Amino acid sequence: MTVNRKGATLGILKPALFLHRNQPKPIAEVDLFVRPLKDIYLALGGISEDESIAEVVLTVTPLISFVWFGGIVMIIGTVLCLRKGAFE
Repeated sequence: MTVNRKGATLGILKPALFLHRNQPKPIAEVDLFVRPLKDIYLALGGISEDESIAEVVLTVTPLISFVWFGGIVMIIGTVLCLRKGAFE
């Protein structure tokens, strides 16, 4: 599937289903498109027997990048606190 915004192509998402020998059902591989303000997750839920119909699950999660940014800020703050405490 192609991700477009205002007529411009931003990326191509290719979710998949994989069959494994020891699994009775296929395992879905999610493809994601990461942007600073929102992430798009696309998963292939299933395919009909004759492969004419596919079930696709699209999830848009806003502001997830800020969660990662907050974690990085916490790590930097912890390192700075530990360094300051070691020198006192």
